[in-house]
Amino acid sequence: MLDIHYIRDNKTLVVQALQKRQLAQAPEVVDELLAIDQQRRATQLQLDNTAATLKQQAQQIGQLIQQDKKKEAEAAKAQTASLKTTVKALTKTLH
Repeated sequence: MLDIHYIRDNKTLVVQALQKRQLAQAPEVVDELLAIDQQRRATQLQLDNTAATLKQQAQQIGQLIQQDKKKEAEAAKAQTASLKTTVKALTKTLH
């Protein structure tokens, strides 16, 4: 089995090797594989960024509660709920 990094870095070699194995549509298959990988990487990046934002907001909520700013903390909690839903959806997409 080939590593996706190898396929990304050596697309032409992979296509040629697949064509030697009588896979006529090798260029299309490799292009589709790389497109799927790109989509997966973009989704993972979005998930990572959303999780980081979620962590920042959780810390901010803690600070707001310590400062006795309950209204602001409640507003931040509402945003956090939305981010948690987004994280769950992105995680489901990846798996």
